[in-house]
Amino acid sequence: MTSRRQTFPRRVFTPTQHTPPSTHYLLLFEETNSYQIVARSSLKNINDDVTFILIRNKLLQAKIVFHGSLEDCNSEYARLTRLSQDQADDQNDDDSIQDAINMINSSMKNIRSSKIDRTRLSSSTSSSPRISTCAQTPEKIDVEVSDSDDEENSFFDCRKRTKKTLFESSSKKRRSTIGKPLTQRVSTASNDENSTITMSNKNKSNIQSESNVLQDIDNRVNQLNEKLISNSSKFDQLMQKLYVKIDRLTSNINVHKHALEPYVDKTGETFPDVLMFNNYNLLDLMATDYGNYARKILRIVFSQDELKSSILPPGKPHLRRQPLDQDRFKICMNAIRYKFKLDAVNFGLFYRALLRRKLTDFLIEERRRQST
Repeated sequence: MTSRRQTFPRRVFTPTQHTPPSTHYLLLFEETNSYQIVARSSLKNINDDVTFILIRNKLLQAKIVFHGSLEDCNSEYARLTRLSQDQADDQNDDDSIQDAINMINSSMKNIRSSKIDRTRLSSSTSSSPRISTCAQTPEKIDVEVSDSDDEENSFFDCRKRTKKTLFESSSKKRRSTIGKPLTQRVSTASNDENSTITMSNKNKSNIQSESNVLQDIDNRVNQLNEKLISNSSKFDQLMQKLYVKIDRLTSNINVHKHALEPYVDKTGETFPDVLMFNNYNLLDLMATDYGNYARKILRIVFSQDELKSSILPPGKPHLRRQPLDQDRFKICMNAIRYKFKLDAVNFGLFYRALLRRKLTDFLIEERRRQST
């Protein structure tokens, strides 16, 4: 007898982890230094962090910066733009602070140079009275007359003659003082010493006052620097808060505009301003982005029952649901193309890459509303 074939129960193997594939990718085009969010179906080939994408029949290379859901890519794109703005602001602040420091240093140099000039002038004025006191005799007239007579001579001859006249006047003064009594000579010497002491005291007081003025200027400059730094920090905080608010308001708009850039018409086509349907201009309808505009157009052109029981054209015979009316659906597509000024050649790529997914999700949501 033949033995019965042995059977084993079926084993169902399950994966160790459930990691759904990324639906969207944030790409960086290094040639233009620009970012773009694309769907997974638009990528041709992925090698580590490098991928290729077809834009206007041109295969372009890009670097993958981030991948995940559309919301995650939008938040990462907003974060990168905020970082680039912060770096630019920090660089501008460093430049302004460096300019202020250079201005302060130049002003301090000017103040110090003026201080040196004043000390030189004070030293020259303090030395000039000594010569005049030594020459307060009747022989001074002769010296001045001789000097005025020799002004037409050369510089070196003038120096020699002035030295000679000064020596003669000092010798005559010594001779005259020798014949005077001792008390008169002591009184004249004490008067000369008192005059020199008063002049030196005046010079010291002038220098002290100038140093006080310079100290006050330094204190004021330091106060101004502290005020500038505090005001700049407060201004930076206010601008940072403003940037955050602007990014929250315009992040979605910037992402959608960036996604539409490859499909915008650049041939100079003239788009109409009026597209009527049942006495209503579809181009006057306001919306936040192309997805919101497409949903509003479908609600106007089709009824609620049609949206709940139909699918996107073209339909197929093996499907249970019937497609939407193609003529009216074409009106909707023309309205979207005119509204956002899209190229007629690349509109098919735009529909397959971006718009079709949003419309199918919209019809699914309409059916869910009917079931609830």
